[in-house]
Amino acid sequence: MTNAKLLVTFTRLLRRSWLEGADAASIKLHLSLYRQWADSVARQASPLTEEVPWFTYSAIDFLQRTLMPGMMVFEYGSGGSTMFWAKAGASVVSIEHDEEWSKAVVAAAATRGFDKVDLKLILPVDVGASPGDPADPARYSSSRDEYKTFSFEAYAKAIDAYPDNSFDIVLVDGRARPSCFVHAQSKVKPGGWLILDDAQRESYQRVQREIDSTWARKAFPGLAPSKDQWGTTAMWQKAAG
Repeated sequence: MTNAKLLVTFTRLLRRSWLEGADAASIKLHLSLYRQWADSVARQASPLTEEVPWFTYSAIDFLQRTLMPGMMVFEYGSGGSTMFWAKAGASVVSIEHDEEWSKAVVAAAATRGFDKVDLKLILPVDVGASPGDPADPARYSSSRDEYKTFSFEAYAKAIDAYPDNSFDIVLVDGRARPSCFVHAQSKVKPGGWLILDDAQRESYQRVQREIDSTWARKAFPGLAPSKDQWGTTAMWQKAAG
């Protein structure tokens, strides 16, 4: 993408962020990061190299101010986020469905000396037919064409092995997100955060509506590293006590 096209794309996406509710501080942050964003889109660098998740910049900024050493993090979907948590001193349980990518993530963590990363490879199961609507958390299905006949039930249920209120942060950023989102809720500590990336997607709206009345929600619309598309990273804080 040429510099001119990058600027046009950035302007269009920033305008949408404003229309979708981004506040003035978020817009100012995005403007200050234009060159960084343009460079990341042009280079398409690996998130493992950059050591950042592909969340919106305002969400990354919030988390950098929230993360503390010793926090417990559980994530569906590994990569730049895994490096991000570990670099901040958190202990990370990461669930991954892609075998080759999991090897790359494990190698990247080892190279950096991140010894508090526990990556679990859980492959989906081909059940021979579509498990059902991906928006239905009881179906454990993915909207991706290559997984239309696959069930992610074991993947989504991996968090069930941990006691309730175990994690300061649970990230849902992998496959079968509505299913993972539901299983994650009881595992977040009081005062902790449940994060859903790409929260603007239509198939994720049902599960969000179901907790919006009981959890405090923060939405971070905008641009993300290496992405030339608009998106929203949303977070819900569990009531303390």
